[in-house]
Amino acid sequence: MSGKRKKKTDPPDKPKLFAQVVCNESASALPWESVLKDTNKAVAEAYILANLCVLRLCQAGRPIPVLDQGFYNKCLSAVTAGLKTPKEIVDEDLWQSVQLYKSWRDPSVPFASSAHVSYGWFQNASLQMTTNASSHIVVNFYRRFQKYIKQRFGITGKERYKLLRDVLAPTYEGSDKRVMEFRGWIPRNRDDFIDKDNPHLILPVTYRFLQFIEEENDRHRRDPEFQQLRSLSLLPFKRGFECSHFKMLFKIKKFETENRKFAGEMLTDGKAVSIVLRKPKKPEPKKSSKPEKKIPKCTPLAKYGVWILVDVIFCDDKQLWSNDLLLNS
Repeated sequence: MSGKRKKKTDPPDKPKLFAQVVCNESASALPWESVLKDTNKAVAEAYILANLCVLRLCQAGRPIPVLDQGFYNKCLSAVTAGLKTPKEIVDEDLWQSVQLYKSWRDPSVPFASSAHVSYGWFQNASLQMTTNASSHIVVNFYRRFQKYIKQRFGITGKERYKLLRDVLAPTYEGSDKRVMEFRGWIPRNRDDFIDKDNPHLILPVTYRFLQFIEEENDRHRRDPEFQQLRSLSLLPFKRGFECSHFKMLFKIKKFETENRKFAGEMLTDGKAVSIVLRKPKKPEPKKSSKPEKKIPKCTPLAKYGVWILVDVIFCDDKQLWSNDLLLNS
């Protein structure tokens, strides 16, 4: 008889620790591997389709549609296959872009499945894509304008800064032809500042930068001393997928404390799970608006012959005794 203990093995139908500890009931039933792959695949292809659509419109000189959540919802719907038949695309420009994208795509590769993905997940993904696109266009505009000025006129430093300042200023009273030309490109709001609330209006200007940079790089491709600029994209591409809807499927609050908050990352091999927590920044204490009280200046009474004794033992008209002090009158 062998003295070795038999290894305990879990029955095949026993739920893993990941599903037991971390997931809610609605989440533990999901096929996570396929769901995450399909979601990431759909977001990646929707970004490519959006770039293709915008690029075609810029090349044709046609107006760019508003890049809102509805636009990206249509892009996600066009590159996924679900249980229901997708709605027909009414926008002719987007429909042509979808057909062109599908003609480039390998027909043997299946589209991302949205069978297990609820509508709320794609809603959250499209909202994130909208925010990323707006930030990508507005935040990078000034930096790309700088590269364009340097490539076209070869100016840097204070001269370039002054030129861009005059171009983007709400008013200009000078006569510089370059400033007057560029000011005609910039879409402006009611206050004559650049219209950051409608980033789709800035895209045709960004396309001018892209077109010029690519032409210059191609023209000087055989010049070893020419420093080529990296080409840019009109809209962002996929860098990862984060969805606040995921947080609703997990028991995150069970692990969070006052000094430890969820950092948006969980790692699992299907059995064990590691949850990344971060230390939140505590708000600085507000300074009191009340004026500080002025402490009056204290003058020692002994200077004027006045003494205060706590424990008096003996006192007459000539002497005053306390526990540790003898004073003569």
